[in-house]
Amino acid sequence: MSKSHCYAALAAIAIGCCVTPQTAADGQTEGKQKIIGYLTASFIKDDLSIAILRQDPPYRQHPGGGTPQLSIIKPGPARDLRTIYQLIGLVKIDSPAKALEFVRLRTAPSIALNGDCLPVGEHEVVSERELPSMPGFNHPGYDVSNWPGTHEHPPSWGFFGVLSNVGFAQGGFTEPTVEFWPGNGPKGVYAITRWTCRPNLPHPSFVVQKIRELVTPDGEYERIELSSQPAPKLRDTEWRLTLDL
Repeated sequence: MSKSHCYAALAAIAIGCCVTPQTAADGQTEGKQKIIGYLTASFIKDDLSIAILRQDPPYRQHPGGGTPQLSIIKPGPARDLRTIYQLIGLVKIDSPAKALEFVRLRTAPSIALNGDCLPVGEHEVVSERELPSMPGFNHPGYDVSNWPGTHEHPPSWGFFGVLSNVGFAQGGFTEPTVEFWPGNGPKGVYAITRWTCRPNLPHPSFVVQKIRELVTPDGEYERIELSSQPAPKLRDTEWRLTLDL
């Protein structure tokens, strides 16, 4: 098995996705996939349509009760969306807010566009305070108002990198920053610095990373790892995804 195929298989295990070669046309159902909605984001151009597909039967441990996948419906032909690199030229990123939203699409739980050898199961480390402002992308599997663990008594933190405000501070994490570098390339580049976490496969542990992501206005993407360390042990926190790895 090639390295890229191995990463794709691990990603499917880590986030509970069922990967199939099938795609669905707009307003249709093909095989076991059905369009249940369309991705919404401020950086999506008018001529880009990304369908959210759900498979049957649903994956029981998935936060949204199923295993939605994404498919680029137009411009055609329809094809599965599995990596952020497929969006080059199909997006318009002209502000720091849009740049941050764009990279958050890559690491959003239930979406995780981690193909092309990007880290498997990588998600942003988010504080309880920041959680309500996280983009949902109109995705049923990413309903932050009903996020597992946050409504327990006491709350169980660490699910997909969501921490209490106290744990976020004690762990030494900081909220994302976005800078625009006009001298880089013909149109400049946005530099996003943020903290992420991921499973340390194949070991049953997690690592946290400080990363810098470079994004051009048309969606070119580069990820740079600034630091990496074992996930800190924090009170009432268990670093985990939907599966026990």
